[in-house]
Amino acid sequence: LTDTPGVNDPFLVRDEFTCRSLDRSDLFIVLLSAHQPLADADIALLRMLSAERARNVIVFINRIDELDGVEVEALVADVTARLAAAIPGVELPVHAGSAWLAELAQRDDAEAEEQAARADALIGPLVAARGPQPADRAARLMLGSGLEEVKRRLGSLIDLGPGHRQLAALHEDLRAELAALVTLTRRERESV
Repeated sequence: LTDTPGVNDPFLVRDEFTCRSLDRSDLFIVLLSAHQPLADADIALLRMLSAERARNVIVFINRIDELDGVEVEALVADVTARLAAAIPGVELPVHAGSAWLAELAQRDDAEAEEQAARADALIGPLVAARGPQPADRAARLMLGSGLEEVKRRLGSLIDLGPGHRQLAALHEDLRAELAALVTLTRRERESV
């Protein structure tokens, strides 16, 4: 797992590090800020990724907890439509959420309780779009964060992509080892 500084960084060395790490990666989660989703640099990066690996890209709009009165579904639909126009013929999955809500769900201190009470007003619309609201505060926060959807998508990408290739290679290695053991066993039996 490589967390890169991203693109459009004022320090060119960090931008270069990001671009170089793309060749060594199998899956990509491109984080967009809800304050400026899909800047020109983001579109350029997604074009570059979609040229070869579109099926291995997840787009996540973070920090939706900081927006007032914005419909999450409308934001996701807008980014999806803009991506479709900018990169025709490529369908990239777009999710939205809040890493802050996920971090808050994992904390168990007085400050987290106070912030969670404030976040409950925000979570309502986020969770309503994703199904019934769980009674447990941590489960509501995690559902509102959108990270569960990303985890499911990432899991399926791993299963169908790099994970599948690694399992196929392991299967082939095991098959070769078993064939060698069978041959050795036959020789041993014949010599006995």
